[in-house]
Amino acid sequence: RDEHDVQYNFFRFRLHYLIVHMAIMLADGLQGTHLYVLYESYGYSVASLYSLGFLSGALTAPFTGPVVDYIGRRNSALLYCLLEIF
Repeated sequence: RDEHDVQYNFFRFRLHYLIVHMAIMLADGLQGTHLYVLYESYGYSVASLYSLGFLSGALTAPFTGPVVDYIGRRNSALLYCLLEIF
């Protein structure tokens, strides 16, 4: 009986995760179309902005990974939230 409860709770966890993940992906997709129009109206090249974003991620990932390992995932997530606010 205990094994059944564990499997059921894990199934519920996965279902909740999937629902939240899908909602976030949908919101991000809807936001993307509005940002494209906004960037175009300011005269920016959207392709170069996205390319710059991916390039900066690729260049900073080797440094960010060890920092996250050192301070921990929870503290890294809190730091990310603080940096987003300010």
